[in-house]
Amino acid sequence: MLSEPAGMIKGLPNCGIVAAATFLNVPYQLIWDLYRIRYKMGPRWRGVTLASNYLDLLEACGVPAYRYETRREYGQKVNVRNFAAKYARPGVTYMLFVGGHFLTIRDGWALDQHACAPVASHPAARKLVRSFFVRQGQHGPAPRSFENSAMRHAAR
Repeated sequence: MLSEPAGMIKGLPNCGIVAAATFLNVPYQLIWDLYRIRYKMGPRWRGVTLASNYLDLLEACGVPAYRYETRREYGQKVNVRNFAAKYARPGVTYMLFVGGHFLTIRDGWALDQHACAPVASHPAARKLVRSFFVRQGQHGPAPRSFENSAMRHAAR
């Protein structure tokens, strides 16, 4: 079962921060502060993030990860419930991007800033997964489009 990251603040549009903290198993405030500083968020920032920043953020935390585009990877649309049942590996934590919202799943449980529940009964269970993040080596080989990206990052 997933658990909320330590220090999580509810009631904010902070799903990406919650998902990253859960994915990395670190305190909520650490990811909040890192995102705020790294992406120059002002004092009025309330937690809204961009999916395009997360590979860089995870790398900054020392966790090499891949972002897979779900339709490219599986050739079809996949909702959260089907992703968890058909494609998620046991013991592996996935950070899912579902149309403007992030959540984390592992072993049949889903967590976001609103709820932690079994995937089948989670409010986001029927949302389509646009992309997902997973630690390198935990989901299988990287798609070819990401191999070149990984090489570019390694060359820096």
